[in-house]
Amino acid sequence: MARRRRRRGLARVFVFIAIVAVLGAGLFVAARWLLSPQFVTRQLAAAVKSATGRTLIIKGRPQIHFWPELSIRLKDVRLSNPPGFYKGDFLQAGKIDLAVAARPLLQRRLVVRRINIRRPKVTLLTSMKGKTNWDFDTSGKSGKNGRQSPPGQPAAQGFALKSIRLAPVIMEEGSVSYIDERSGVKFAASGVNLRLSLPTPEAPLTLKGSLVWKKEPVKFTLFLKAPARLITSGSAMETSVETPRIKAAYSGLISLRDGLDMAGRADASGPSLRGLMGWLGAGLPKGRGLGPFAVSGAIDLSPKAISLKKAALKLDGMTARGDVKVITGAHPKISAFLGVDRIDVNAYLAPEAGGKGARKARDAADWSDAPVSFAPLRGLDADLRLAANAIVYRKVRIGRSELTASLRKGVLDARLKKMAFYDGVASGRLVLDGSGKRPLIRGSLNAKGLNGARLLRDFAAMESLRGTLDVVLSLAASGRSQREMVSTLRGNAKVKFANGAIKGINIARLVRTVKTAIVNGWKKAPREKTDFAELSASFRIADGLARTNDLKMLGPLVRLSGAGEADLLRRKLDFRIEPKIVASLKGQGGKAQLTGLPVPIIVKGPWDNPKIYPDIKGILDDPKAAYANLRELAGQIGGKKGERIVGKAAAAVKKQKKKLLQKAEKTIGKKTMEKAKKAEKKARKLLKKLFQ
Repeated sequence: MARRRRRRGLARVFVFIAIVAVLGAGLFVAARWLLSPQFVTRQLAAAVKSATGRTLIIKGRPQIHFWPELSIRLKDVRLSNPPGFYKGDFLQAGKIDLAVAARPLLQRRLVVRRINIRRPKVTLLTSMKGKTNWDFDTSGKSGKNGRQSPPGQPAAQGFALKSIRLAPVIMEEGSVSYIDERSGVKFAASGVNLRLSLPTPEAPLTLKGSLVWKKEPVKFTLFLKAPARLITSGSAMETSVETPRIKAAYSGLISLRDGLDMAGRADASGPSLRGLMGWLGAGLPKGRGLGPFAVSGAIDLSPKAISLKKAALKLDGMTARGDVKVITGAHPKISAFLGVDRIDVNAYLAPEAGGKGARKARDAADWSDAPVSFAPLRGLDADLRLAANAIVYRKVRIGRSELTASLRKGVLDARLKKMAFYDGVASGRLVLDGSGKRPLIRGSLNAKGLNGARLLRDFAAMESLRGTLDVVLSLAASGRSQREMVSTLRGNAKVKFANGAIKGINIARLVRTVKTAIVNGWKKAPREKTDFAELSASFRIADGLARTNDLKMLGPLVRLSGAGEADLLRRKLDFRIEPKIVASLKGQGGKAQLTGLPVPIIVKGPWDNPKIYPDIKGILDDPKAAYANLRELAGQIGGKKGERIVGKAAAAVKKQKKKLLQKAEKTIGKKTMEKAKKAEKKARKLLKKLFQ
């Protein structure tokens, strides 16, 4: 019995070994057949043709590897463009490694775990009809039921793949080019490294990678929920791009049916808008500004326009919120309705000279020779409506303002409404004309209740006047620099100061010391001032010279009237003022036609530090008038007091004769000295009669 059992056991072992041997031999034969590279490539080509209508050509001899994983290496691979495109390849690759799963092959399924493509060349096309060569949805275009075996490569007899499932595609050191035949837009990138996941044409697509474009690195991510619907109803998309020029992200819908259409939310920022535009091929004219930028908001993009709604914009340190629409094309147009924290014009102006050179230039009363150009205005048209909390130009500060502006053919027409201007209110208009070779500027301003001291300090570096200022002006200028514009300035201006003061001079003290000032002149008094109730003048401006004949000042002790001119180009004053004695302390509204002093006042020199001295030349030219004034002055003061004042003046003249002549020579020059000597003789005779 035991021997019989042993025989039965040995027989079972032999039977098992025989079965295993037969199965092993069968599996070996099946594996050789199923895992044959030719079989896989034929099935892969047939599946590609059936699914896409394209031709997959593999010229190199495939190689199969069993370690470390089952894989097939394909060499010299090309994937054709879809039907309807010119003959060419969508993809060219020198080497492709397919990591496949063995077990699903027995079920007639090809499961590709990974596709590694080395140094591929991908060509993306958009045809004149708007079709794209990356659209793999070809239902009904590849033959009956959409399935067709490639010519010359019949499907394997008795065994064909039921399905193909692709794992991630990894591209290394590739190149990608894009051509839009409708617009002529071209794009080329090198050094493309990416990981793409698209298991089936109907599945979501995910993409992550990097490339080099125009010598700069670009990182990107992309998620498309339904890539097959890109050229029909569109697909949900999330994408981001990061370069040294810009960081951007988008989330929303995208469609390529009629060109690029997007509707969603976008965010972008970068260190230089000017640099970004140059990198993108839309170079801007050289200039300052257009630096750091950021934008976020709801975006609606079409082939003809870009709209941003409820957007937050930042540029050159300025922040704005509102709606913006840009109509694209050869000559873009911008429409915007924005609230701005501040408009800093200085960001776009040539910098003023710094350091000692700047101080020296200011001391010499110089204007800037830096080029001024309005040529950038020609690049687009615009309709703007802005509400700004502040506007800054050089040192001039404007408060909350409402501005509407139109830009057409290089001419910017801006209107300011409800402008808070140096503690007052103002309205105005500014026209910048860059349509020609020579920049033109026109402006008007109507302002009331301004802080005159701050305005003159910021706008003209002038600190000798203060008071509440009303201004009405209409000006125009042209030139290629600030200096040229000032030299061509023309128009009209009317200014009126109220309840202010002139710093550096005390006219009341001048009146009291007139008897010695005739001889010695007036010395500077930087700590003194002359208060006034009103100081006004109207100017006619031509070629940078502002002339007036109705200068008037009403003060509590004196009245002034005068005429003269302000040389705006050289920043100099030249005025002759007639002071009047006032017996009353009444200021504004008091009588202006009172008795004149014998000595008119000359105000001459730089407007921030003019010289003020008595008009000795005027006395010597008309001694009879001086005598009459002295006599009338004595009569008004009355009696012995008047005689004492006149006597002291005469004694001072006699005692300081030599000094008078020196002062006169220094003041009026040698040419008039002879005339002065003759006038002296006449003056002596008149003074003698007065003393009698």
